[in-house]
Amino acid sequence: MQPEDQANFPKFSKSASMLFRSAEFETLDSYEENLERYREKDFSYVPIPEADKYYNLNTESLEDLHENQYVEKHLSVRKLFDLLSTYPFLLHDRLSGLEAYVDDDGEYYFKSENPPEDAVKKDLEELEEQHSEIVAEIAKTRYWFVDLADLNRREIREALYPVVAELESKIADAIREDVDEPEDLYHNAPDHVVGRREKDKLRDVGLHTAEYMNLGDMIGLLKGRQHLWGAFGFDDADEVEDRLGSLNQLRNSVMHSNRTLIQSQNDVEKTLERVNDAQRIIMESRGGSLENLRVMWE
Repeated sequence: MQPEDQANFPKFSKSASMLFRSAEFETLDSYEENLERYREKDFSYVPIPEADKYYNLNTESLEDLHENQYVEKHLSVRKLFDLLSTYPFLLHDRLSGLEAYVDDDGEYYFKSENPPEDAVKKDLEELEEQHSEIVAEIAKTRYWFVDLADLNRREIREALYPVVAELESKIADAIREDVDEPEDLYHNAPDHVVGRREKDKLRDVGLHTAEYMNLGDMIGLLKGRQHLWGAFGFDDADEVEDRLGSLNQLRNSVMHSNRTLIQSQNDVEKTLERVNDAQRIIMESRGGSLENLRVMWE
């Protein structure tokens, strides 16, 4: 079992491969004649990987594809956020580092497909020499694409949710342990929180008042409990308000699918900063090492 101070955040560290989609791409000779079609399809970017270029339909300009825009498909969600805070889109080249398993009938498999025992692993060079038809087939969907719009997909909210949920849980735990009588929180709690708890008490399923509060409800409570600040790494009430207020905005965007999470690269950077801060607060509450957390991020 991992030590408490090294426990990771699995959803945000998991592979972002589910976000990539097959990319349409062009050559320097062909892209101009197809631009109108891409405009009609509301494309923003047209990759031209053979020349390490792309056409930006927003600015109507030909621009350089940076080497950092070529990525492995299984990079982490965290790394995806990091790169998309700098670059407008990323590409995965299926032929880069390609390995496939070929059986006696010429059928090919990838490692993730549990190839049969008689299939022989071959790298790209061997495939090109011995099975050029396989390479040609893979090359039809050679490039895969992800951009800012994909950061608004449901999978991203699912990756962010555990971080937000654990932050709320840690603060609720501290308040519950600090306040023995649940009713003592009624004068600080919103009416809907008190109402829900009272209804649950009548059904004999009532919990501590802190269990009914969301992050926004708990900010004011924590601000008034100076003796709890140190457990979360806070120095004063303004810091509680500023940091948790910012994280509450993240929480609301994650929890409500009708709110757009990412609209610009500034939003990508801001969201990553907020996730990092939430993880710092959680790690502080666990009594863990922030140095270990920084190592996990790298």
